[in-house]
Amino acid sequence: MIDKNIDGKQMLSFRIPWKRLGSAAASQQYAMELTHPLYRYPAMMSPYIARILIQNLTQPGDIILDPFCGGGTTAIEALSNGRNVICSDLNPLACFVTRAKATPLNSKEILTLKKWVCSAQILLHNWRNIHPIQIPQIDRPFVAPKTRSLIYLLKDTTVKIKNAAVRHAAMLLILRIAQLSFDASRKSPSPLRLVKLFDKYSNDMIRKMQFYSSLCNSRGMYKRPLFLDVIKSDANNLNQTHFGINRDRISLILTSPPYPGVHVLYHRWQIDGRKETSLPYEILGIHNGFGPSHFTLGPRHDDFNEQYFQRLIEIYARLRNNISHDFIVAQIVAFPKPQYQLNQFRSAMNKAGYLELNNFNNNKSIVREVPHRRWYTYFSPCNGSSKEFLLLHHPKRFDGGFEITSDSQFRLWTKTLQGFRRR
Repeated sequence: MIDKNIDGKQMLSFRIPWKRLGSAAASQQYAMELTHPLYRYPAMMSPYIARILIQNLTQPGDIILDPFCGGGTTAIEALSNGRNVICSDLNPLACFVTRAKATPLNSKEILTLKKWVCSAQILLHNWRNIHPIQIPQIDRPFVAPKTRSLIYLLKDTTVKIKNAAVRHAAMLLILRIAQLSFDASRKSPSPLRLVKLFDKYSNDMIRKMQFYSSLCNSRGMYKRPLFLDVIKSDANNLNQTHFGINRDRISLILTSPPYPGVHVLYHRWQIDGRKETSLPYEILGIHNGFGPSHFTLGPRHDDFNEQYFQRLIEIYARLRNNISHDFIVAQIVAFPKPQYQLNQFRSAMNKAGYLELNNFNNNKSIVREVPHRRWYTYFSPCNGSSKEFLLLHHPKRFDGGFEITSDSQFRLWTKTLQGFRRR
């Protein structure tokens, strides 16, 4: 028996696997699968939640958009599940990490990466006979100059790699061991520690990249070529020029925008306690002279986050106008003061032209306790940002503001939703 007193919003909500999403949100595991752990980007999205959303709200060959790509979680899950993906981020570090982690390598490229790893290990194991080289003194005081010299020597060896994808993978490995050595470390890293980390994580990277690439292949990566498009851009500047003919095929926006009013160092590491350094940009040869608010939609000391929410409205209103059909927006976001900032976020999405999708059997939001936070966050007086909220929206025009009152209208909506899933 068909319940005709149901609107399009409810019908779309019924297709969302709320129970599975709740189970995924309860997981406290490290993201150790695929290439997710190859670099720890701040405030990374849960790949388990992303995977469920992609598998249930899109079809193979669809396009997924991530306007705040960060560490590349959406891109990795999209390609490994046979979907195309367009990513953007204002942070050049995020663009590099996403491209390097999400680009699958073929067997020849894996072999080239292995050869580079072997030559790099020979260089590192001879570290006692290597004289420190002249490197930029970007920090005061200058921490671990010998260890940094080894990092820059490793970087120099990647210049000989002609294949861009392999070179990016090699630089990603260097970035990872440098991060493990320096970022949030209470001790100055020794050259020997760097050597041991390289030995441990180089083999781990090759195994994970091989598995990820083979999975992409099994999903049709090379039989029916998919694409990964990484754009260095402010999300507010994304338009039809970036999407081109693909604007009709974007069925899901899956992202984790900056957290309003939360101090997240997207553009810095912390060394020698909590001193900030631009070392990752120096390693990659990327200039970055911007402050933290450049990457967070607004200053964190703005008590009412007015700039943040105004920019959020502008971004999603523009995306709504530049994507030519109906789609779902899935966002994972945390708030230092969720008791009122959560409602501000929902209000901003409503002003941008979206309606929230709710679980009609249970009105509670899906909340995830953020695991494995940095040691000093547990001493913070405000721990509201330790919880992330999954928020789902769709453009208002999809619902149309009417109820289904006949069998013919119900069949029309069913056909529309089937087309939405099948595209």
